[in-house]
Amino acid sequence: MKTFGIVSHYFSNFTVVFSIEKLIYKPIYLNELIPIGTKVIVEINPYDDKEISNLIYQGNNICDSSDDDILIKILYDLEETSIEPTSNDPFVREDLSQLFVATIDPEGSRDLDDAISIKDDKLFIHIADVVSYYNENIDDILKRGNTYYLRHSNVPMISRDYAENIISLLPGSKKRAITLEFNIDTLKLIRYYPSLIENKIQLTYEDVDNILEGQLNNYSNNVINLVNNMKTIYDKLSILAKVHINISSLSHKMIEELMILANNAIAKITPDSIYRFHDKPYVNKAGYLQRFVGSQINQYINIDINNITELIKRVPQQKTIQHLIKHMMSKAVYTKDNSSHWALNLDKYTHFTSPIRRAADIIVHMKLLLPGIQFDSANFLDKINYAEEQQKCIESILEELDVRRKTVVGALYQACVIKVTPKSVDYYIPYFNTTHSFHVSECSDGEFLTYSPDKAGQLISTKFHYYLGKCSVLLLSDFNIGSGKKVFKILQEDVSPELL
Repeated sequence: MKTFGIVSHYFSNFTVVFSIEKLIYKPIYLNELIPIGTKVIVEINPYDDKEISNLIYQGNNICDSSDDDILIKILYDLEETSIEPTSNDPFVREDLSQLFVATIDPEGSRDLDDAISIKDDKLFIHIADVVSYYNENIDDILKRGNTYYLRHSNVPMISRDYAENIISLLPGSKKRAITLEFNIDTLKLIRYYPSLIENKIQLTYEDVDNILEGQLNNYSNNVINLVNNMKTIYDKLSILAKVHINISSLSHKMIEELMILANNAIAKITPDSIYRFHDKPYVNKAGYLQRFVGSQINQYINIDINNITELIKRVPQQKTIQHLIKHMMSKAVYTKDNSSHWALNLDKYTHFTSPIRRAADIIVHMKLLLPGIQFDSANFLDKINYAEEQQKCIESILEELDVRRKTVVGALYQACVIKVTPKSVDYYIPYFNTTHSFHVSECSDGEFLTYSPDKAGQLISTKFHYYLGKCSVLLLSDFNIGSGKKVFKILQEDVSPELL
């Protein structure tokens, strides 16, 4: 198997490499002499600790990100597709090109697969129609699973020209879409149908946030009215308790809520489809969040979707809370079973709104638009779940590279205690988005620490006091850029909990 690693040090006549993938912990030995800090792709035998591994590709020093994408493409054998689209449109379409349509995406986005319109008493959610272009060659598309997003580039699931130009809902021409039409008051789905739309303006999340903050000078009345109406709809939708992770801006939350509305509506009307299942949190991991929040508000809490979203707002250490929530979450998967989604507090859920970048959405489109098609979506479950996991691995590698690049020996980092035992104290460090465990001997400066089970655990002496939620400053005293091993020292300096 192949793995992505970084040169750590030399041993005898060998170069020692450590993988930055989570499941490979052993040192890797190479015969080649390679500079410390170099990124490499190596072929290893995970079952033989003594085997000398083979070098596949040698990149640049870890501080240089220019070749990150190259190494990841080699690691996962990522190549762009050349699958030809189908020429004929199989659907009769309703022309909606006169509607004021807008897309809202991150700055620089090219694969635009959702757009919004509001007119009179109706909300229109338009989704790019991939099936109409590839219905005869859909199996080849689905085998890819999803678009892979790297650091400086991406590897599209479909051909790049179609993903970023022809199918993408860019302004300037009529585009094929599947339109979902909702009653704006009840937010119930009225109907769905193939359509032709024309995007009138491509907005960014920053544009929408500017309007919501009252900065209106650069925007037309059509744009301002659309955003204000979306905010009204968002206020209705956000009443239902949900757990969102790493969604910070209001504009992003608004779009997220509208897409959830669309996905939930489709899940209710599409039989024998692909569903998104998210189970309840892991009991043993949920306990960390339960104890932490409870200790901060002096109240026992149940890990229940209907109360947890309000309770955590009362805790000042929001970055730490987000980490603990993510830690306790079970993994969402695609399934044939019509199952619930815990984090979104919904009985039925699917993915429908991102067909340019996700194969699961295309399967649901096919089930909705071509009900008579003989298509065994179950055969693709393993593929689309694997592709999703692979994208998460890519994101993990890129995040770890970033962490190592910004790590500075001698620097001070803010941290928050998330676990206390008789033998150790665990700190969460937001700057690195990671935890670090200190043995009790590293916390006491020679003093004897007494463990108290009050408030889920405290370590106390005449000089030191460790408890859940305690905010400290950590000094990074040593760091190995190859293995990623960090050595911290706790400084007894108080930090504002709002920073953590």
